[in-house]
Amino acid sequence: MKQSMLIIILILTLLVSGCTKSTNNNPENSLQNNSTEFSYDEMKRIHLYVKVMKAAFNEGNGGNDFIAVNKNTLVNLSEDGKQEVLKRLVTLSDNVYAFDDVKNDVNKFEIDESGNLTHAKNGTVLSINVHEYDNNCAKITATSWYSNNAAYFPTYKATYRNEKWNLELTDIAVS
Repeated sequence: MKQSMLIIILILTLLVSGCTKSTNNNPENSLQNNSTEFSYDEMKRIHLYVKVMKAAFNEGNGGNDFIAVNKNTLVNLSEDGKQEVLKRLVTLSDNVYAFDDVKNDVNKFEIDESGNLTHAKNGTVLSINVHEYDNNCAKITATSWYSNNAAYFPTYKATYRNEKWNLELTDIAVS
């Protein structure tokens, strides 16, 4: 009798203590990631970089058949963090690549006789330049490039409040 009572108590304890699941309907706003553990600061940077690149894309782009991200500009992120940025940009295009992986792809870019890119074929190259960054404020410029004659360079002042980045467009250059 004691043994069956202990088993019942054990089963009830397991059911009550370990079976709650936390859900977040918008993983883009979550500072946690189910597949990879990121530090709090790295996750904040991931959110900032994604938000800035999405804002730049919305300012101007060459289409969304593909997006190529210059991962070299994603400073202070691990390789997993850079991959997370790419994953979070799939809301803009189903085809998101690292720029270095596709920069010589003639199906994605027109390339002149000197081997230089002249324009993207219904796609956009995104990158960022972090001018200043501290825990809750940043000044960052994004590039949304789609041709040697067409690119947007918005600069944002970013403020981190209430677990999210708020962007203020402070300057924009257009080519």
